[in-house]
Amino acid sequence: MVLLAPNFRIVIILTDETGLVKWESVATKGKKEYNDPMKLRGIMVPDEAIKNDNNLTVFLHKAVGEIGVIPIRREELKNGEYMQLLTEAGVTPDEVLLLCPDNEYVLLAKSINIPVLAYGEMGGCHHFPDADYVMEGIQHLTVRDVIRRYERQKHLPWTITETDRLIIREEVPSDVERLCEIYQSPSIKQYLEPLFEPEKEREYIENYYKYIYSFFEYGVWHLELKEGHISIGRAGLTPKSYEDGVQGAELGYVIDEAYQGKGYCMEACRAIIRYAIEELEMGEVYCLIRPDNVHSQRICEKLGFQYEKDIFSEGKNMKRYILKLYN
Repeated sequence: MVLLAPNFRIVIILTDETGLVKWESVATKGKKEYNDPMKLRGIMVPDEAIKNDNNLTVFLHKAVGEIGVIPIRREELKNGEYMQLLTEAGVTPDEVLLLCPDNEYVLLAKSINIPVLAYGEMGGCHHFPDADYVMEGIQHLTVRDVIRRYERQKHLPWTITETDRLIIREEVPSDVERLCEIYQSPSIKQYLEPLFEPEKEREYIENYYKYIYSFFEYGVWHLELKEGHISIGRAGLTPKSYEDGVQGAELGYVIDEAYQGKGYCMEACRAIIRYAIEELEMGEVYCLIRPDNVHSQRICEKLGFQYEKDIFSEGKNMKRYILKLYN
């Protein structure tokens, strides 16, 4: 059986009558010219791992419908022959990730500046002292896991989730100009702290990517309309430690004044709460609101939050709400 990845110029899997997996590299007709932004288009996998790891083979069978797979040998990474393989596959070094089962491959990938995801048995992270990311138990690996590890190493923003009308994604420095416009609205100035000066705000977002998104894998995200890709605000979860000793994730949201009253805030927050349950496996989420911000309190209550207590936080008297995600 021959499987081809979409828009990929290399045959991926060939299974003979004995059921053994073999690998061949054969060109298909035509060549895809990519004009899209940088994205993962191929996974390089050690040839010996493909032959010896049934769990890996199962994953690759699932992955091949979404992304290309390139069998690679250790010496091809060492002597540069991998470049010819990538050319034959119609991808560039910026569009691939190495999925590997040993630390020598990790070092080889880093030496040629290729993102790498190591994998091993449960409890086997110590076998990969040079790996930034290790997947324990490849039978649980998904294509999205691989894509997200690639995006982290390429400093690309994750798309967190989507709704009927919105894309919820991580913020990037180029969002600052639009955020500055949004934060000029009187209804937003009334309740929220102002942003930094644009250059300092860009630096803040760069650091936020490194120290919040990359560590917690959640944070304040950008809201973008699917139609026209217009930025309309932000919403997300902030890791917080409150003055009374409580720790948790705090839901926050801000919508451009011109787009308020259209249901975008509820739509985004419901999607974020669902993400907190299904992806982050959180037990509860908090929300901190000023006593005079009645509109925000109503949104909070519609989302299912319950008033918990008044609290003095960050120099202000606030009302804290809680949403328990599991009974």
